[in-house]
Amino acid sequence: METISIKQIKEAWDRQAALDAGLMRQFLEEQPVLIDWFLAFCEKYPARTEKETLLPLALLVWDVMTRTKGERLETVTPKQLKQSVEAHRKISEELASLPKSQAKLRARQFVNAYNQRHLLYFCLEILLVDAGDPGLLILELYDTEMAWIECVIDCLDR
Repeated sequence: METISIKQIKEAWDRQAALDAGLMRQFLEEQPVLIDWFLAFCEKYPARTEKETLLPLALLVWDVMTRTKGERLETVTPKQLKQSVEAHRKISEELASLPKSQAKLRARQFVNAYNQRHLLYFCLEILLVDAGDPGLLILELYDTEMAWIECVIDCLDR
């Protein structure tokens, strides 16, 4: 899929801000594996970023990718999700094994080279604002939520 522009992302976010119930229902019908994974994530990490932020971000990713493609996206399968999760687990382990300065550099390189970097940057900004760090985009922090968002993006970006 082509790289999504910041304008497309903001338009999709604005649609979500309007709390479009029809859009949510369509997402639930088209991507049940991602919804199940979201619920499992919230159960496993209840003290992490609120689900009121993560679900709208997943919906944003799906909405902007669907509109960019111009047609319904393929439904994510459990196997595809597992492959994405495993890939991002390996990245997390690699970063954890590096000295802090090298880990920061490697995380920044990874994000800058990411095909959907505008979408990832936007999601990270929202996560940081939700975490109480408004306006500060710290790409060095490769945390659970960032990996979660990247998995959603990777699964839908086929």
